[in-house]
Amino acid sequence: MVMNQQNCRSNECGDLLATLTTKRPRLMATRAAIARSQAIIERNDTAKEWQAEIARRADYMLSLPPLTPTSALDPAESEAAPLPLVRPVQSAGGMATPLDIARRFGLRIQTLGMTWFLSGDNRYRDRAAAELLAICNFPDWLGDEFLVTAEMAFGAGVGFDWLCNSLNDSQ
Repeated sequence: MVMNQQNCRSNECGDLLATLTTKRPRLMATRAAIARSQAIIERNDTAKEWQAEIARRADYMLSLPPLTPTSALDPAESEAAPLPLVRPVQSAGGMATPLDIARRFGLRIQTLGMTWFLSGDNRYRDRAAAELLAICNFPDWLGDEFLVTAEMAFGAGVGFDWLCNSLNDSQ
């Protein structure tokens, strides 16, 4: 059912919260969706090529240090983005702005996480967890700059959802 303002006003949407599962992951990917994707990759050459390219980009991310509040930009990481990073770099001298770092964090979580889901290779899971823990240790997420905070919260939310079954209590 497609939800829109009209049918939700008439209560056709029902209780949306009741449809949420407690099983994770549940944001942007579910166990069923991952299994379907794996099956498609097994039998479709184009899907295999796309997944191989994403895995290549994830491998490159493994070679980079985890993000810090003062990370320098690596042009190859931007070139490796499956989708453009929305805007060109705004800072001079190759230093990342807080928004650049926040967007790279989201990119890394999604690329590493999806590669882990589809390959089962725990190196990607471990690196995604390291990225999540690194940004959680930032002194702040620039709460006065709503877009930076929103991008960081998006990445942290997806990262936690995808990784929570793999994180230990100290993490």
